[in-house]
Amino acid sequence: MTASDRDLLIRWKGGDVEAFLELARRSEPRVLAFLGAWTWDPGEREDLYQETLLRVFAGARRLDPDAPFAFHTLAVARNLAVDRHRRRAVERREAPRLAAREIATEGPEENAVLKERRLELLAALDRLEPPQREALALKLWGGLSWREVGRVLDCSEDSAARRGAGALARLATDLKDWRPA
Repeated sequence: MTASDRDLLIRWKGGDVEAFLELARRSEPRVLAFLGAWTWDPGEREDLYQETLLRVFAGARRLDPDAPFAFHTLAVARNLAVDRHRRRAVERREAPRLAAREIATEGPEENAVLKERRLELLAALDRLEPPQREALALKLWGGLSWREVGRVLDCSEDSAARRGAGALARLATDLKDWRPA
């Protein structure tokens, strides 16, 4: 007879590590499938899963034995995935600034003009709404089609294109005084 999640959770709380391993084995397919919705990278998915198990293990005393173990693991996995997604969003926002610092030019005059232009452009990009900035960045710097941008942003192709067009219109307004260098 197979032990229930409740029985295994009670045994685990009592110190039976084998009970935890059985609970982890049972929940693994569901948790990995869930994490697959957050990342396509198998290594990252596995890292999130391992971190989930560590956090669940560390928080054993707080777990409700009447709730299915998958509930606990999925709740922790979701929080970790959302946190990682937010950190990646911050990294994506900072990437243009970091890349701009690495651009080298020929001489000091060109460098000064390009630096000024680069800072103006970065400031204008920062003023865009995040959905517009994401769509524009995926299209221009990511080299994606509007259909692909829509898939990445979980919206229609038309919505992605409208976001990009809105971004370009806003940039055109913000940078209307630009002259060719």
